Amino acid sequence: MSVGPLCRFGVDVESNTLYGSIHHSIGDGRSIQILLDAINVGTVKASTSEWSIRKYAAFEALPEVVNDQRALVEKYVELLGDTPPRLEVDFASPPPSSSASTSTSASTSSAYQRTTSRSGISLDCATRMSLEKYCRKEKISLFSLALGVMHKAIRSYSHEAFAIGTSYDARPSCFRDSVGMFVNTVLVPFGNCEENSKEETLKELHDRWTNSILPLATAPFDMISAAGYGCNVFLAFNVGIFSSERDDSSRRMKSLPKPRLRDQNGSDSSFSMEWEDFAGDGSINVTFESCMGHFPGIEERFQYIISQFLRTLP
Repeated sequence: MSVGPLCRFGVDVESNTLYGSIHHSIGDGRSIQILLDAINVGTVKASTSEWSIRKYAAFEALPEVVNDQRALVEKYVELLGDTPPRLEVDFASPPPSSSASTSTSASTSSAYQRTTSRSGISLDCATRMSLEKYCRKEKISLFSLALGVMHKAIRSYSHEAFAIGTSYDARPSCFRDSVGMFVNTVLVPFGNCEENSKEETLKELHDRWTNSILPLATAPFDMISAAGYGCNVFLAFNVGIFSSERDDSSRRMKSLPKPRLRDQNGSDSSFSMEWEDFAGDGSINVTFESCMGHFPGIEERFQYIISQFLRTLP
């Protein structure tokens, strides 16, 4: 990154094909859509040219903007309270066998140790339609359901307080057509189970996300991190981001660039869950990626939580 360039383009003259490579640090999900649209029509929007990323840098340096950001950070710190900056999980036994597709960098006997693990589950179109029906019934977004499922799944491994990190397109409205990195990491705190006997419902989580967290979502994550907060658990929700039919609660969610976090021994120590529907057949692929080792039974736990929600449908 220090040498660059951070983007490259080339044309295969024989096949008349344009190839490109763009580093995520200079272009978020919406920026790629803007770029592809410009290539498709052969014209760059006036708003894209006028509101450049350089103008955004000047906008961020305005005293009133800096003061607003500091005020948001103060409120966010109050919201986060004593939430620790990372989730610590100590697996005591190897994972059970699973029918889900799983790949690890170590043998099965040591997969529960701090090694890289990746597994996935596919929710077919019928299951997706059922989940969306459930969300309509409960008056929540599919993103809120994904957030709740991830929280419930992690509770099988730890009852301690932690925060789930997710992404938010923090660009001001005037920079809607600008190309750059506008994604901000947003922390969603969850308290200690022993201190909070009442379990939060999905509707309560949805309302907390909408009413308490979203208004603070543009607080710069680097300032939140400087205050001692952080996360090593991530939800990347990439469902419907290339569709024009997006629900209001998830339309601003973009692919999260997951930082490489390391524990005190210098080993990676992070876990992520990604929901995406890029296959184009109506299905949703859910991927679990862990640098803590394979979470024992995570696939079965996930499927059980989903089935419990769907059981309430008529």
